[in-house]
Parts: sequence; C-alpha cells; structure tokens
Amino acid sequence: NRIRLQHNSCQGFTAVELLVSISIMAILAAMVVVNFRAGEVDRLLDQEAQFMAALIRETQNMAITGQKVDGQVPEGYGVFVAPSQELVLYADFNGSATPDELNEEIRRVSLPSRLRFSAVDVNFLFLPYKTVAGFCWVDYASCGGNTFQLLATIQDEEDFNSRREVRYQQETGQISIFRP
Repeated sequence: NRIRLQHNSCQGFTAVELLVSISIMAILAAMVVVNFRAGEVDRLLDQEAQFMAALIRETQNMAITGQKVDGQVPEGYGVFVAPSQELVLYADFNGSATPDELNEEIRRVSLPSRLRFSAVDVNFLFLPYKTVAGFCWVDYASCGGNTFQLLATIQDEEDFNSRREVRYQQETGQISIFRP
C-alpha cells in the first residue's frame, strides 16, 4: 500500500514579489503627484496671464470709448505693474503716466503668493479715443522696426522656467499671451 502524501500547497506571493510590486506602485504614484503639481502651476499661470490680458483689454476699451471716470474723460487710462506685485488700473488725470496720488485708481489686483512679475514698473497707457497705446513707458521692452512690443512676464517663484508673457503690439493693438 502506497501512502499518498498530499502536498498542501498554499499559493501566494513571496516577500520579494510584494516588495517589487509596492515599489512600482509608489513610483507611479509619485509621478502622478509631480505631474499634477506641474499642471496646477501651468493652470495658475494661464489663469493669471488671461486675467492680466483682460485687464489690459478693459483699459484699452475704456480709452477707445472715452469712458468717463468721476464725470470726466482722463488724459489716459493705464495698467501699471507695481513693485508690490500688483496690477493697478488707473485713470491718468494729470498726464504723468503713472498711478500717483493725483490720478484715480480704478482697481488694484494682487497676484497669488506663488507667482510674481519678473519685471516691475511696466506701464501700459492708452490715450482716449485711440485704438493703440499712444504712450508706453517701461523698463523691459523690445523695439524692432515699426513694431513696439510691450510685455510683462508672470512666473513661478519656485520654477523660473514656468512663465507666461503678456504681449502688447502697439502697431496692431493686439494683446496676446505667449508660453515660452
């Protein structure tokens, strides 16, 4: 009589197999978190650049239509990138082309804490009843031929390669956003 030995086999994973599987899942999870974070910064940069472009368009439209501020048409309408990392929409009543105490501040908007302007003291100034900016004063501008391009750059404080440029073409009056 043969005695049959029953082999009681328990099927499962070895510790090494479990360790490899968990390591792969951890790496994939880390990649998802990093990509999500990068996407969040891109979305925030796009949103703020769109907002800045809309504010410049609003200022341009105020100038084209000669919108009254405090019952009178100012000498100009401007958007100023202040050193305090704020955008200031103002009505220029004294012709100084700066948002000083004699001019009417229409709106002031701050950037989210993570973002900053790479250049400050940028001033977009539009003259009443004109379709393009009659005067622009800026520290950071590029000129080429008949086209004067004014730009403001919004960038991430942690990753200087993540940025958006809001560009104004004086020749056409076009405002665009560029992703370098």
